[in-house]
Amino acid sequence: MLKEVTTDRLYTHVICENMKSFVNILREQQDTAFPRLSDSTWKREELLRALLVGFAVWLLRVWLQKFVFSKGFQKYSVRLRRKLSENLYYSIAYCLSFACGLITLTLEDWRVDLRGPLLVELWSPYPPPLSTFFRSYYVVELGYYLGSLVFLLFSDTKHSDFLEFCIHHVATILLIYISYSFRYVRIGLVILVLHDASDILLYSTKCVYYIGFRPLDSIMFTAFAVIFYFTRLFIFPRIIWGVAVDIIRLILRNHSFSGFASNWPVHFSHYFICLFALSTLELLHCFWFSLILKMIGRVIFASFEKLREEGDIRSDDEDSEQ
Repeated sequence: MLKEVTTDRLYTHVICENMKSFVNILREQQDTAFPRLSDSTWKREELLRALLVGFAVWLLRVWLQKFVFSKGFQKYSVRLRRKLSENLYYSIAYCLSFACGLITLTLEDWRVDLRGPLLVELWSPYPPPLSTFFRSYYVVELGYYLGSLVFLLFSDTKHSDFLEFCIHHVATILLIYISYSFRYVRIGLVILVLHDASDILLYSTKCVYYIGFRPLDSIMFTAFAVIFYFTRLFIFPRIIWGVAVDIIRLILRNHSFSGFASNWPVHFSHYFICLFALSTLELLHCFWFSLILKMIGRVIFASFEKLREEGDIRSDDEDSEQ
C-alpha cells in the first residue's frame, strides 16, 4: 500500500513539474508578431463549392432513389423499398468517400505510425502544405455531410437514435470545418478514412438484412462490429490522445516546435475546440457500440425468427413513416 501511495505521489509530482515547464515555455516563446493564420481559413469560393456539392448530392440522391433504385426493388413493399434505396445510396456514397480518402492519403508524402509513442507526422510541419487534390477532398466531404444532414432532418427513416445521429453529423461538419480552418487536416483525413471503413459495412449489412440473405447478414454484421470497435474505440481514442497530449509533449521536447508556443493563445483555442468535437464523436461511438452489443446479444440468445420480427435495434419511428 505504501509503495502504491509513493508511486502515485511521484506521478503527480512529475505531471505538476511538466505542466510548470510547459507554462514557462509558453511565456518565453510567445511572440505577438507571429502570424495569426488568417490565410489558412476557408476561402469564400471553397465554401461556395461545398454548398454546390451539397446541392449536387441532394439532386443525385433524389434521382437515384426515384428512377434507379426503385426499379430494382419493385417486388418489395413501399416502406421496404424506401429503406433499401436509402441504405444502398449510403453504401455507395461511403465506398466512394473511403476510396477518395485512401487516394488522398496515398498521394501525400507522409505516413503516421499509430503504434508510435508520438504522432509527430500529424503535427509537423505546421501548417502543412495542401495539394489541390487534398483541398478538393475536403470541399467534397464538407458538401457531402451538409447534404446528408438535410436528408437526415427531412427525408431519412427516423430511428430511436435520431438525435444522436443529428449530433454526429453536426460534430462531423464542425470537425471538417475547423480542421481545415486550423490546418489540422492530417488529423481530419485520418479520422474521415477511419469512419468510412465501418460505415460501408453498416449500410451494406442493412441492405443484405432487408433483402433477406441469411446468414450472410449475420456474418457481415459481425465483421462490421469488429471493424467498428477497432477503428472507433481502439484507433480513434489514440487520435484523441495524440491531439490532447502529444502536442504538449512535443513542445516540452522542442520549445519552438512548429511555432505553437509562439502563438499559443490562438493555437490552444483551436486545440480545445478540436478536442471538444473529437470527444463528442467518441461518446457517440460508445453509445452506438452499446447498441451493437445489444444486437449481438440478441443474435446469440434469441432465435433467428425473433430477430427477423424485431429488426434493427435502432427502431423506426412509425409516426414518421406514415
